[in-house]
Amino acid sequence: MFSYIWPIALVVLSNVVYQICAKSIPRDIDPFASLTVTYAVGAIASAIIYYVMNKGGHLPICCANTPT
Repeated sequence: MFSYIWPIALVVLSNVVYQICAKSIPRDIDPFASLTVTYAVGAIASAIIYYVMNKGGHLPICCANTPT
């Protein structure tokens, strides 16, 4: 049962955090600067979560070692 509830709870919690953060952004800031910071923080958080969830995991940054 927990496996059905936690994704919904995660979405609700994420939306609440997003709304609180969106309300705290000053009106005079450039919207694209705010969006850039938002996506950068999201990318960094996703990378951290990936490494925490996958012990010894690595992100394939470059595809130079793949055969053509």
